[in-house]
Parts: sequence; structure tokens; C-alpha cells
Amino acid sequence: MPQKPFGNANSHWYHCLEVPHTGKAHRAVGIVDTGADECAMPAFVAKILGHNLSAGKTKQIKTGNGITNAYSHTTRLEIFHPTTDKLL
Repeated sequence: MPQKPFGNANSHWYHCLEVPHTGKAHRAVGIVDTGADECAMPAFVAKILGHNLSAGKTKQIKTGNGITNAYSHTTRLEIFHPTTDKLL
């Protein structure tokens, strides 16, 4: 992985985001909502993954700071165990 995990990977599940067409990946501590239809991530992660952020399908979403644009992209999500580092 080109990026180190942030946060405390020993106490939280973490995931690896990978973009099929760029081959780039980023590990991050996070919570996965298994009932969600979509997930969101900060714009800086799209840059790390090699996405052209604004090239994705655009839609407006509501956030804590008001309405903003969001962009859909294809990304693979892998879940790792927090203490064994094994892919689940």
C-alpha cells in the first residue's frame, strides 16, 4: 500500500479503497455502513486514488455545511481485521 493507515488500526476496523482503472489504493480507519447504497469520502482521498474528481457523475447532496456537489466513481472497498491485518 502506498499510504500508511491513519488513526489507531489496532482498535478500529479499517478498509482499503482501490480504484480498478488506476491501480492506486489507500488504507484508512473507518466505519462501514452495511446498509448504505453509497459511501462518501473526502476529496483528498480521490486525489490519492488518482480520480479526476469532477469527471464523475455529479449530483447535489446535503451536508452539515449545506448543499454541495458530489461525484460518483467506481472504487473497490476491502475490509481488514484490526489486529491481524487479514483481509476479511
